[in-house]
Amino acid sequence: MKDIVKMFGDFVANDNINLVVHKGEVHAILGENGAGKSTLMNVLYGLYRPTSGQIYMKGKEVEIDNPKKAIDLGIGMVHQHFMLIPPFTVTENIVLGMEPTHGITLDMKKAKEEVIALSEKYGMSVDPDARIEDISVGMQQRVEILKVLFRGADVLILDEPTASLTPQEIHELIMIIDNLTKDGKSVILITHKLKEIPRPCRSTVRGSYYYLLIFGKYPAKQEALRIRRRGEACEEPPDRPDHKGPGSKQRYHRKPDADHQHHYRRGQMCSA
Repeated sequence: MKDIVKMFGDFVANDNINLVVHKGEVHAILGENGAGKSTLMNVLYGLYRPTSGQIYMKGKEVEIDNPKKAIDLGIGMVHQHFMLIPPFTVTENIVLGMEPTHGITLDMKKAKEEVIALSEKYGMSVDPDARIEDISVGMQQRVEILKVLFRGADVLILDEPTASLTPQEIHELIMIIDNLTKDGKSVILITHKLKEIPRPCRSTVRGSYYYLLIFGKYPAKQEALRIRRRGEACEEPPDRPDHKGPGSKQRYHRKPDADHQHHYRRGQMCSA
């Protein structure tokens, strides 16, 4: 995503955002409520059209003006509030709209076999015959992930995936994400919970002030950085930094190491 701007009337939700996600990578988009994280991903998924900017897939510029185009390009999104049909079974929800057929009839036996194979491949144990209304929130989330995988997604956007999960379910989700990236899938996490971000992970910052943990080729070297909305990164400050907020004239600077340059700007990718 290059120089993405999204405006609602006079309100600027995304201001010249640049985002690069590589194959087999987990990329976390961090920020407080209202920072524009979900808006940016809704642009990528085709729910919103950008006011300006370009989107590229595999080096080629594409226009994504609806979710169907995003799905056709291999982009899938699991929303914070699931979009499942409670009376339907797990299998029926996953294959809805793409049901395999045998002649002119639906082949639900084949659909069930495909769901089982897909769930086993990525370590997502589900009961294909269970009704959505009878399973846990964590299991429903697995169904949503399987839905986008069933449609051929290579890039998975997970919007606040840990918000309603138990600690055990969060651990299981991290294992699932690890299995996805090992298979070459790219995962974009929208979150404000740093401690729940899988490692290794790249991060993008949106909003005012955050601590950003950078994980990459040097997992043992974890740096906590203070990000300023329109400034640069600084060394880790004390618990009560003496800046006065976004209007403060005081700036903090961090000289990059010779081996890996850091470039920080509101909305840009930060990589180690």
